[in-house]
Amino acid sequence: MVVVHEVEPWLMQVQHLPELGVALVLSLLIGLERQLRGKEAGVRTHALVGLGSALFMLVSKFGFMDLVAVQNISIDPSRVAAQIE
Repeated sequence: MVVVHEVEPWLMQVQHLPELGVALVLSLLIGLERQLRGKEAGVRTHALVGLGSALFMLVSKFGFMDLVAVQNISIDPSRVAAQIE
């Protein structure tokens, strides 16, 4: 008999918070460096772009797991991440 333990949906979301935090901190550092040099796109811009990109990557990697296992459904979740520029 195989016992399958389901992970709570909120726990799966909490597991990715450190990854989003690292993306935010690194983006803030890039924005701070640009702001100190007097460039146009500064801290807020880079924080939003970096956090948004990391969130899109996580969604494309983990957001479609329930549909991948269904038969007769053909999807390619990596195409979401491929559109991030």
